[in-house]
Amino acid sequence: MASSEITLLRKRAREDLLVFAVEVLGMTKLRDEVHRPWAELAMDWTIPRKLYLMPRGSMKSSLLVVAQTLWILIQNREVIPGTVGRDAKILICSDSSNRAVDLLREIKRHISRNRLFNKLFGNLKDRSLW
Repeated sequence: MASSEITLLRKRAREDLLVFAVEVLGMTKLRDEVHRPWAELAMDWTIPRKLYLMPRGSMKSSLLVVAQTLWILIQNREVIPGTVGRDAKILICSDSSNRAVDLLREIKRHISRNRLFNKLFGNLKDRSLW
């Protein structure tokens, strides 16, 4: 990937959660016609609390927990009011502690092993915490 392509993808991924999820994280099951409204709502920081009601298997956790958590971590401080990018504190909950651990494991896998993620945004892995 050429330097100009890297720069363009980095910019697009920081601006758009769905682009980030599909093109950087490889979440190819996400569909613009279904998931674009979710991503737009997730990126709207003027609405502090949101509820997404969709059937099991509709990729809610993939987009709204895994991708959004990583997306928040790559943001510059001015993008998301009240957060500080890599220093953001994020609570991950699910229907069971096992599911929450699985989601965290997937987030950690992207930080540790996703070459494109690391090429675009650097290594976020803090060895003192891992």
